[in-house]
Amino acid sequence: MNQQDSFENAFRQARELHKAGRLDEAERAYMALAQPGAERRELVLQALAELYMQTRRVGQLVDAMVALTEEAPDNFTYSAQLATLLDRLGHTEAAIDEYHRLISRQPDHAVAQFNLALLYKRALRYRDALSAYEEALRLGIDRLSEVYSNMGVVCTEMRDPVRARKMYEQALEHDSAYIPALFNLAGLHEEAGDRDEATRLYEKILNLDPAHGEALARLAYAAGSESESEQLVARLTAATGEPGDATLTREGLYFALGKLHDQLGAYEQAANAYTEANALGKSRLPPYQRDSIESSIGELMDLYDKEWIEQFAGESNASPVFVCGMFRSGSTLVERMLGAHSAITAGGELDFLPWLIA
Repeated sequence: MNQQDSFENAFRQARELHKAGRLDEAERAYMALAQPGAERRELVLQALAELYMQTRRVGQLVDAMVALTEEAPDNFTYSAQLATLLDRLGHTEAAIDEYHRLISRQPDHAVAQFNLALLYKRALRYRDALSAYEEALRLGIDRLSEVYSNMGVVCTEMRDPVRARKMYEQALEHDSAYIPALFNLAGLHEEAGDRDEATRLYEKILNLDPAHGEALARLAYAAGSESESEQLVARLTAATGEPGDATLTREGLYFALGKLHDQLGAYEQAANAYTEANALGKSRLPPYQRDSIESSIGELMDLYDKEWIEQFAGESNASPVFVCGMFRSGSTLVERMLGAHSAITAGGELDFLPWLIA
């Protein structure tokens, strides 16, 4: 029997063990065939990665994927899979490094630049994200509407609504029916107080996709007159009864419906809608665990004490002002009132501190 036949027989036996659920034996058989320099090592590493994914052995899966990228360093699929895995494990910077390694070998890979931009955004490295998107555009990536829309999201995160609007408009120049760009652009107009344009854009989304629950819900917040609110009540009531809607979408619809009823003075109906929304929220979220929350807060207080704050104090003379409150309690209104003062700059609902702590 020649070497090729020997490998085929051994690999076939390993696969049969794998399919039969004899995973420990299959792993040993694979490992024997996956030694450095072994024939068709890439094929065996693929099988090992499959086994580790099946058994949820994350550490070994990472090792197998790293070995695959070393065995086939120009294989984009392996690098993308490894980067996704690292990112999901919370190692976003390591995922970024993997794309840098690939791009150093394939500098003209537009999709790698696009994926790198997504990771930069997750790491809150917004300027790097924009640079990577621009490089993807320079390299001729397709899906231009998606790229420009994503750049708009990054600009929004950077609190640059003017540039964000330009990005969304560029996305729509390439595809006037690209719903993510329409939705985000409508949100910018709504935040700027331009209700008419926001409403027009939300209605355009609903013409393109009548089942777009998020756009319908936002219409309720953009509504100005009583007649608009009354018309929307009927539309939202019908939408909440649509089968197949995601729980989060129906939850948002009920909150919007509650807002409209409250605005129209129908307080009992408003309370019923809010009750439905909260019930949906409870169904999709883990139950509140008081002891666990108190323990987490206690750990944060112990860690970030006075000495820690003094040790890591910045050089700015500006003092932070934290506006705290439950949802829909008026915290945004308070922020806007404070932000009108010349000595205060409003920061919006920043997620930087929770991200940094996590």
